[in-house]
Amino acid sequence: MLQQQPSIPDRYDASAYGLVGDAIQVVGQAFSNRCDTWARVEFPDSGHIGWVHSESVLIDYSRDWWD
Repeated sequence: MLQQQPSIPDRYDASAYGLVGDAIQVVGQAFSNRCDTWARVEFPDSGHIGWVHSESVLIDYSRDWWD
């Protein structure tokens, strides 16, 4: 589920969601006051943008990512 803010809400009110295997592009990162890591992601096919907990995504860094 995509969250509007990088935090765990009292009630989930997701604006969109992705399915296992959907491609995403990470466009930002944030840390909560509880030291959780959040990724701001965009789904290229739908254009939806929102926040997901970092444990919900697998990021494959390409070899030239650091270059």
